[in-house]
Amino acid sequence: PPNPSWEGVQRLDGVEWRGHRLVARQLPVIWGAPREHLAKWTAELEPVAIFSFGQGGGYALETVADNRRAKAGDNDGQ
Repeated sequence: PPNPSWEGVQRLDGVEWRGHRLVARQLPVIWGAPREHLAKWTAELEPVAIFSFGQGGGYALETVADNRRAKAGDNDGQ
């Protein structure tokens, strides 16, 4: 299904902002998969900062990651 967080940020890809080029990438919603993609993109792009957006209930700034698996399955049904 469409991913609202991706729909909101994908147009930022390639935008120049304060001397920086913004890069937007969509991580798969599959348990464990983002780690390999993020490592590859980080090595390739050498970013000065990484911002991650996700889908949840409303808007909130996550300051501490629980890193716990939800009861709902990922996009592979896992």
